[in-house]
Amino acid sequence: MTKLLQFRRADSPDAPCADRRGPNMLDFIAHDLMNDLGAAQMCLAALEANEPALRLGASADFLRVLQQSLTHMEQFVADLRDSRQMELDRFVVSPTAAVSPAALLSAAVGAAKRYADGRNLVLVCAPGLPPVRADQPRVQRVFANLIGNAVKFTDFQGTISVGARPGKTPDEVIFFVRDDGEGMTDADQRRIFEPGWRTCDSGRRGTGLGLMICRGIVEAHGGQISVTSRPKLGSTFAFTLPSAAAIQQTDRAAE
Repeated sequence: MTKLLQFRRADSPDAPCADRRGPNMLDFIAHDLMNDLGAAQMCLAALEANEPALRLGASADFLRVLQQSLTHMEQFVADLRDSRQMELDRFVVSPTAAVSPAALLSAAVGAAKRYADGRNLVLVCAPGLPPVRADQPRVQRVFANLIGNAVKFTDFQGTISVGARPGKTPDEVIFFVRDDGEGMTDADQRRIFEPGWRTCDSGRRGTGLGLMICRGIVEAHGGQISVTSRPKLGSTFAFTLPSAAAIQQTDRAAE
């Protein structure tokens, strides 16, 4: 099982330090997808073999890794689709009925428990926040990308806080994902939302598209996304969503 986990988390030994843009991006995407596909195949092979270790409870570990691999592959495909739509200026969101910030956070943390891998997930929601009108599947993608990044850069038993607080005005709510992991430099923070950009850590996986997708989704809702971080002290990604009342006022004014 240890070898399987090491295989699944491996990264390309000749991966560039940061910038994954250009024609080489397909090579990295293919490499990451093959990592997940290989891990899934190994899990299935072990389960089919019905080894004695599986009867002692190890099957749960294989199923967990299988679920993680399938989730990562699904996210890769979704990121590729959305990045192409953004490139063509065709990306749109479909905000539905008003939803409470607490409900968004609860769904995000519940989903993250499948891949948090021993990190402590803490839900922090300020009382009395107004509902927001959001494309809920898209907003959950933002949370999944941000929490997934926090898991990558936070040690086991580290803490990841997922929360919401009042915005700078009554017309918005600030959502955040905070970790106590590795943090990043000022230079990385300035470029972290660019397509294909990754921090200089060759041991970490990813296409470099996730944070660009987050920015596109948030801005399509009329919000903003930002990061504050210090090396060795963790990072906080925060994004705003307009309140449902603010959107209704805008819609009335446009009529």
